Amino acid sequence: MNIIAHRGRITTTYPENTKETFLACVNDQTINGVECDVQFTNDNQTIISHYNYLACTSYKFMFNKISSLNHDEVFNSKFHPDTLGLVSEIIKSIIQFDINNLKFLFKYIGSRGTFTDLGTFLSILNNQKQILLHIKMPNAPTNKNIQGYEKILFNILKDYRDTTIYIQSYNPYVLKSLKKTFPNFKVGLSVRENLSSITDEYDFISINQHYLNKRVADQIFANKQQLMIWTVDTKLELKHLQKMLGSHLNQCILISKHAKIIARLK
Repeated sequence: MNIIAHRGRITTTYPENTKETFLACVNDQTINGVECDVQFTNDNQTIISHYNYLACTSYKFMFNKISSLNHDEVFNSKFHPDTLGLVSEIIKSIIQFDINNLKFLFKYIGSRGTFTDLGTFLSILNNQKQILLHIKMPNAPTNKNIQGYEKILFNILKDYRDTTIYIQSYNPYVLKSLKKTFPNFKVGLSVRENLSSITDEYDFISINQHYLNKRVADQIFANKQQLMIWTVDTKLELKHLQKMLGSHLNQCILISKHAKIIARLK
């Protein structure tokens, strides 16, 4: 199985989705790929961030959204770990009595980095790792204003049209359009609980592990689609998937916030 670092997080020194952690990923041989989240700014450029709003990751712009700011306002700003995400992860680790994750998280709290954008991310990775882009489209799952966002992506991705890039989104409109424009790219639907949206028209399905079951997995395998599972962060979660999927797990791509730990356990 392949292991992709969720938002590039592999170190306690730098927060996820920052320029510094992506640089660290390039030389780390324990992971196969890197995932990041792509947001759009008010001046039609990109910023890598899980959230559109910045309350959890930026002191300077904590009352703003990325979509209301210009690229240069955000690009060189300091980035601190996602506050809400940290609380959730600490609680989960306590419940599962996962001491290794707790040790990681308490060190990770003090990490700092800087924002970056899609073009910089792609130039850093430079096809040295598998690349998974999560396009956070405003107005999903409608197609409102989608042509404008597609133009932004095209202007960046056109220089990488011969690169194997995985693109996922909750928005089926952008996936279908990008597949038409960039046939070499692999496009996949990101799924939580809406299992009825899974069809065979995508190259892969990226599904939250809490909603995955054997019936759904068998359907995806029967469709000859790649199965990505997120986020698999603990030994307990990996064992659950091994029990559910058996040898089929080796065909999957696991997206993990603790990619180096999961890589050692696989």
